[in-house]
Amino acid sequence: FDDGGALPHRSARRAHTYLSIDSADGELIGNLVIELFDDVVPIAARAFKLLCSGTEAGGGCYRGTTFHNYRKEMWVEGGDAVRSEKHQEEKREGAGCGGLSHASAGVVSMCTSGPSFTISLTHMPELDGVRVVVGRVISGHLVMDKIAEDLYDVNKGSPVVGDCGVLGDGGISGQALEAIIATRRAANAEAASSSKNLAAETAQDTKERLKREAEEQGEGVTEALKDGMNQAMKRQKLVGGSTGKKEQGGGISGGIFDTLGEISGSDSSDNSEPE
Repeated sequence: FDDGGALPHRSARRAHTYLSIDSADGELIGNLVIELFDDVVPIAARAFKLLCSGTEAGGGCYRGTTFHNYRKEMWVEGGDAVRSEKHQEEKREGAGCGGLSHASAGVVSMCTSGPSFTISLTHMPELDGVRVVVGRVISGHLVMDKIAEDLYDVNKGSPVVGDCGVLGDGGISGQALEAIIATRRAANAEAASSSKNLAAETAQDTKERLKREAEEQGEGVTEALKDGMNQAMKRQKLVGGSTGKKEQGGGISGGIFDTLGEISGSDSSDNSEPE
């Protein structure tokens, strides 16, 4: 999009983030790659970056939020459901810095009083001073159009940020970039599923899992002790052979092996508890 020179020139050294967009029924629409003006508006750009990464405690994340508002052929808005009081003061401090304008379609800006973000669909000077410009869409312009199309259609639900994250610099593009985003998305989905399963674990499930883990650890300790005793007995035999002395009875080693036998032969199925 032609911004008339109102925005900074492209730079691969700036931080880049992505928003992977799904339709309301879960189908992938596509990815938006956003170049952040972190060298011009560092405070506001940092706030947006952290909301994309979701890595800072209490900072919130755009993942799973919807595009909830729009003005036809002007802008779309998302991210309002994020609970992120943490960065509001930072964005207010960064408001108005850099003299950046909503000079073309694809300009990304943030509300100064909350985490929501806006993507312009055309030149929108009306938003200057109301929103803090943090970056611009450099890949996924057709995705922007599809988001707007779904929002306009009353028979369709709101598009969703299925995944998001930080890409680092902007030196990767095309298929390589899409592959990175797909890999990140799969990993995040797996992590979310694991967390959900753990959260759904009942008290009995927790008890059984901890018992299994304890038994596995116990078996490992027993095997290690047995191996150590075997090595010690070999050395003892060598010493006894060289001095002509013989070990009398089971000795210490026999006692330890008797104890190990009791440990390994114990009934692990005993679940009795005191009344």
